[in-house]
Order: sequence, then structure tokens, then C-alpha cells
Amino acid sequence: MNAVMDVVAGELGEEPLLIWVDGGFPDLFSLPGLPWPTAVWSTRYLELSSFTRVLLVDDAISNMRRDLCRRAALTLIAEISLREGAADVAAKCAVGANLGRSWFVSDSNVMDDLEAMPISEVYVAVWFFGLAHEFGHHCDAEKFAIDPLSDEAILSFLRSGFDNIAAAPQLPFSFDTVLDQIRQQPGHPLHPRHLRGEVVADLFAAEVVLETLPGLMARAGAGRPHSLRIIAELLLAETQIGFIERCRGFAHLLQHRDNRALWQAHLLQPAAFHVRMVWLQSYLSSTIASMSATASTASPSTLRRWESVVSDVAASFTQSMAALESGLADAMRFALDDDMPVAAMIDELRVQRDEDKTGGTLLGFETRAFRELAASRQVSSVWLDAVVDALTPTRP
Repeated sequence: MNAVMDVVAGELGEEPLLIWVDGGFPDLFSLPGLPWPTAVWSTRYLELSSFTRVLLVDDAISNMRRDLCRRAALTLIAEISLREGAADVAAKCAVGANLGRSWFVSDSNVMDDLEAMPISEVYVAVWFFGLAHEFGHHCDAEKFAIDPLSDEAILSFLRSGFDNIAAAPQLPFSFDTVLDQIRQQPGHPLHPRHLRGEVVADLFAAEVVLETLPGLMARAGAGRPHSLRIIAELLLAETQIGFIERCRGFAHLLQHRDNRALWQAHLLQPAAFHVRMVWLQSYLSSTIASMSATASTASPSTLRRWESVVSDVAASFTQSMAALESGLADAMRFALDDDMPVAAMIDELRVQRDEDKTGGTLLGFETRAFRELAASRQVSSVWLDAVVDALTPTRP
């Protein structure tokens, strides 16, 4: 941690302040307007970020990846809904995340495992990419303008991202109409000024990881970083951020269902992350090409080769990314379905626990974070109380 914070300080030209939160909500954000660059980072965010990575890369779960991604999204939405004070939404999503759950990929109480990870490309990307991203909101944007970060360039990639959205033909608006709104409203969440800030923060985070990784691995006797693994882990880290942010945004949206502007921005979030991924891939291509070149700058052929490599690495995750998108869509449909028989599902969840030979011990362990958050928030409802009870093991 100290090595990473030293690199952040060197990049920013001033000492950063990190507020570390044990447990709590899956939070990671920067605090503008303070005397020092400040970021808030919870261990729960780290756990869920690592969990999302496992969902994307573990081939053992490929046949159930979509369902596990659905359950992961519902878990996130449930926890964030507790902070929104939406007790019934939290209860409903917690039921959806755990009813019929027979395969467990741990997403809570894993900090000891994360701290014991060997120093590697995986470790540094999981632990520090998101954190460095938040400090990147305080950096000098000019340093990371590897390609023109003009409004028109951003809007052009936003359009290509929109065209890649599977549901784009069914969306209740045209992109041209949205594009006019984005141009005219600097406060729009998809305005180039906002996306430019996110792109710069991503590139800052990648720079911190690339600068920190060789020294950390050398001190740990772990050899030299491998370029392909670096590329893969940074692309995965970007995806992890996107997944958590979209779940957080959707949880907020559930409390403002009649806000058309929020709906529109949410439906277009995949296009926004397409913009960010395009620039991250471009940055990785040019930076790693320069690192591997014998001359002071990479030749055009070397750059083209690394552009192809980065593209191939990104393409290798296509099926996993599709499962993540489908699982997230399934979770959203579940949360939006007002006809879902929640009370009956809670009864089924209780039966599931009582018929378990361990009295629901494993499920209780995996849902401890949710139950602790429910107790700490002092929000209550009949559904929430019943869900917490159904998730509580009957055996110590």
C-alpha cells in the first residue's frame, strides 16, 4: 500500500489522503474540495471487485456464469438499497440473490484471502486500480491525453458504443436525439467533460499500476511482470469498476423510477464504458509498445503489433462479458418486477435454510455482510426483517 501511495503522491505532486473503511457499503469515491487529494475506500468494495473478477475468469463456473452474475448484481443492489433507505427493495433483491443458491463463490469475509494473495499482476490490479482511479480525478489531465480527448472524439466513440448495445433497437429514444441533449447539457452524465474526467482517471490508474508493479514483484521475488497478464488484469479491473458502478446507479434509479433523464443515462452506461475501454486499450498499446521498444519510441509496426495484442486479449473475454451483461439485465428485470411474490419467496428461503443439514450455516456466512448492514442502518420493514431472519443460520 505504501509503495502505491508513494507513486500516487509522485504523480500528483502532493500527498494524498486515503480514508480506509472496514466493511460497510461497497464504496469507492473521491472527495473534491479538500486541502489534499482524498479518496474513500471500503474493504467491501475490494471484496466485491475481486468477486466480479472471479466470475469473469473462472472456467469452472462457465456453465452457471450468467446466473452467478445475476446473483452478484442483486447482492450489490440489495446492499446499496439499504443505504438508500429502501428496505423492501433490499429485501426483495437479497431474496433473489440467495433463493435456490446451491453454488457458492465467496464474496464476503475474504479479506484474509485477499491480503494473502501472492504479489502479482492480479494482486496489484485488484487492490489498487480502483483506488488509483479515484486519485486520478485530482491529476493533471494533459499528461494522459495520448489521443485527442476532444468532445467530438468522445462523442464519436459514444456513438459506436451505443451501436454495440444489444438492446439499442428497442430503446425508447434515438441516439441522435440524445446526442443533441448531451451536447447542450454540460451537467449530463454522458457529457464529454464528465467522460473525459473518467478516462483520465482510468489512465492515471493504469500508470500507477504499471509503475508500481515491477518493484513490488521484484521485492517479493516474483520475477518480472508479464505484459499479457498486465493487459488482461487492467481490462478486467475496468470491467469490475463498470459492473459495480452500474449496480450502484441502478439501485439509486429504483428510488426515482419516474425520472426519465436518469433512465436514459442508465441505459446508455454501456456506451460510456465503451468510451473508457477504447482509451484504456489505446493507452495500454502505446505504453507497453514503448516499454518493449529498444529505441526511445516504438516504431509504427511495434505499435500495430501491440494494438493487435491488446485487441486479442480483450476479445478473449467476450463470452464472459456477455454473461456479465446478461446476468445484470436479469437482475434488473427481477428488481423491476412489481408482481414478484416476495413474501412467498421469503417463505421458500426459510424452508431452504431449515432443510439444509447445516441449518443454513454456509448461506449465513456468505450473507453476513448484508445482515450486518441491515442491522447497522436501523431501517426496517416486514420483508427485510423476515429476510434477515431467513438468512440467519439456525445453528451457531
